[in-house]
Amino acid sequence: MLTPQEANDYAIVKKAIRRCKPNISVFRIEKTFGKENYTYFVNNSLVVRFFKNPFIEKEVVNQQKALEFLKPRLPFHIPTFEISYGDFQNAPLTMTLSPRITGTCIGISDFRTLSLSRKKYIFDQLSDFMHALHGIPKNEWQNLSIRPQKWHITKRVNKLPFVNSLINRVFSYFPNENCLTHNDLHPGNFNVNSSFQITGVFDFDTLAYGNRTTECSLFPAYSYRDCCMLKNSYEQKSSDTLQKFKSALLLRALFALAYIGPQKDYFPFPQIITHTGKDILNQHIFSHVRE
Repeated sequence: MLTPQEANDYAIVKKAIRRCKPNISVFRIEKTFGKENYTYFVNNSLVVRFFKNPFIEKEVVNQQKALEFLKPRLPFHIPTFEISYGDFQNAPLTMTLSPRITGTCIGISDFRTLSLSRKKYIFDQLSDFMHALHGIPKNEWQNLSIRPQKWHITKRVNKLPFVNSLINRVFSYFPNENCLTHNDLHPGNFNVNSSFQITGVFDFDTLAYGNRTTECSLFPAYSYRDCCMLKNSYEQKSSDTLQKFKSALLLRALFALAYIGPQKDYFPFPQIITHTGKDILNQHIFSHVRE
């Protein structure tokens, strides 16, 4: 039995899909929430997203072009989408439709319970993905509309001005390598099959260009130990080592503090957990950042 809100959502989604996909019969809808969109899984085969910001059309078009560019260049399935307009809460908003990736999404809470061997297996695959992404030459992607890495991070913590200033300072330690970075490869943004093989990667809203060192550390869903495992896996597949990784982990801790709040097991420095004032952050973060 649907609640009144669920029934209303169901009717809205059916109406929107009927407008752009008249041959599809809707018999099942699952709803999830994102920071910037409402996502619906339709018939377990179609992903429909309505964006909360009515002025996001240009960004969505740019992302569509980027995904079409990336799809043939990366391992794992990268879902591209169609753009249409749907009637959502009595307003015509930008709507995207894409096929649902096979497999299941582990999710952050379930990922934390996995054995170290399974985590390592997943991180080895993510390392392959990152190497492929980071290795795409700039002359191939430079005409795409892609923002700098720091822009995405600053956007997420823009409610904390003192954190912005710290991010600017931490980023000064990392030269811009001009390589593409995903910046959000947490367990909610890829699917796996029953053998924990990654079947697809999605949610490229934070696609940017920047430094690959920080790419290995910007996942607030991962613990400090998880980040170190991912970094080690990445390095094993590299001809060189990641420099200033300790500083990158500090950036991750700072980012996670603003993004998900202090969580005891997910920070390398206990002082950050109990004190979040500007002076304390300055003292304890930058005492560990070294050239």
